[in-house]
Amino acid sequence: MRFLVAEGRQISVRTAGALRTSAELIEDYRLIDQPERASAAAVGSAEAPSSFSFDGERRLTRSESDGLRRAVRFLHAVIVGRDHSGGLLRSWGNLHNKPLDDDVERDQTTYPLLHSLITAKTVHGLRVDCDGLAAELAALWSVKGSETITAERVAGIISTFAPVAAAFPLHESMENIFSQAREALRATAP
Repeated sequence: MRFLVAEGRQISVRTAGALRTSAELIEDYRLIDQPERASAAAVGSAEAPSSFSFDGERRLTRSESDGLRRAVRFLHAVIVGRDHSGGLLRSWGNLHNKPLDDDVERDQTTYPLLHSLITAKTVHGLRVDCDGLAAELAALWSVKGSETITAERVAGIISTFAPVAAAFPLHESMENIFSQAREALRATAP
């Protein structure tokens, strides 16, 4: 390399970014002081599963339980008015101030299923009483939100939104996530 520079040859140095889960480049840029900056198209996000049934007692896969946990956290943030983050999912998930966790931690005896959901390690999946969890969420969201929400509506919201929440990549903007959570709430409004 030193010889190429000494001979005065022109060298192009590039930076690249990629996901660990894919060999495709997300972006490919020349350094700022080099001409002809170009970028590659971003890799599309994973497709959401087509359906998710949130009723009865179910054994969820790790992916389903992570999607359920995400969906509940996003929806809770919207309902309590804490949906104003301009960051990415990766950074939002690492925040120490988590509205759902704080609300459930204060009253674990009232929300035991919800507490179990948000604190459980889901290496091999999770067994969930969906009806009981929907009832706890309805009670919490009716107290914390501006309207009364039924357990049936909660089940409907989660059935449609959990697969979407599971598919968000870590570099997804929280503005987009909250927008989709708001839309899920609006779509099931009485």
